[in-house]
Amino acid sequence: MISRIVLLLSAAALLAGCQENSNMYKQSADVSGLDMVPVPVLEENGYELEWQRDMPIKKNEQIKFVFRNPGYFLTLTNKNVILCYNIETGKQHFIRRISRPGLPLTEPSEREGILYTTIGDVLWSIDVESADIGVVSELESPTRSPVVFNSYAAYVIGLDKRISCYSLEDGVLSFQVTADNDSKITTALVNDEYLWFATKQGNIYCSSADEAKRIWAFDATDEIKADMAARGDYIYTASMDTMLYKLNAYTGSLQWKAHLGSPLLSKPVVYDDVILQQTSRNGLCAVKADNGKLLWMVKDGTKFLSRKGDRVFVLCEGGIVKKMSLREQECVGKMKVENLDTALENTIDSRIFLVSKGGRIYCLDAIRTVD
Repeated sequence: MISRIVLLLSAAALLAGCQENSNMYKQSADVSGLDMVPVPVLEENGYELEWQRDMPIKKNEQIKFVFRNPGYFLTLTNKNVILCYNIETGKQHFIRRISRPGLPLTEPSEREGILYTTIGDVLWSIDVESADIGVVSELESPTRSPVVFNSYAAYVIGLDKRISCYSLEDGVLSFQVTADNDSKITTALVNDEYLWFATKQGNIYCSSADEAKRIWAFDATDEIKADMAARGDYIYTASMDTMLYKLNAYTGSLQWKAHLGSPLLSKPVVYDDVILQQTSRNGLCAVKADNGKLLWMVKDGTKFLSRKGDRVFVLCEGGIVKKMSLREQECVGKMKVENLDTALENTIDSRIFLVSKGGRIYCLDAIRTVD
């Protein structure tokens, strides 16, 4: 009880230093004219500008993360400020500082309209609709990894080489799991029944989501740094051994492995028919989901942007956006973008979200594609 009171008092003190919120930030406004690509060029290349918005980014403030849920586009800056915009209109929803500048935050995770992040050894929640901030739990160990969730619990990869499970209802620690060889845990994935996690030594484990009960284990040949992805009955794991693995989620049996020629550091983007995998030296690769066969490789590709029907949109070196055809297995169009700072990896719909170095968000849609 005393520790809980101390935690709440500490949280109140932390929030007290963040009361400036949006008061010290001017409201962003509609803007005219593009500083990245002119509208006629967009139209010539088959794109439509849905909206654009200037974010009130201050001097020496930089964007650390961009992310979205079905209703909102969000950014987190190095000053620990979240800026939130309506995904359909670009209208500003809120600007909120969630901690004092300089305090390390983990990359936010989102579930059902609630963002979760950790500051030190405290797990915080941010309601995207109301912008309210709350304390979920005090952690057994600090973390540098995003928190993962199912419908009833949060799972935190601690610096103590354990995954700790906390109830979302009351914040109480339920159980902990570790790797058999005491290896550092690097990533985790969970649903209401199963918890999957991987390690620095390349181990992949499946445990029960509600107790410390091991179900199966699989060994890759090198470290796993990238987050895992799941679709249907399978999980996809990218390894530093250059292999992309497809495993049965419930038995751990290997379905296939795709050799992509260089270490894999990024989470696979998974669709029913194709997997998009960023590599460290061979750009962005597309492999067939059913057999792992390589479809194409964009050697200068740096990020998956979105997909519409047969077309996959890839950000490439030099600010080039390429339009790749899954059917024709080749590039069918490209467009130069100037002054680009960052871009969103969007798997929810087909829109493309780009952010300029001046802090302007562009929401584009491809209006000419072949399905």
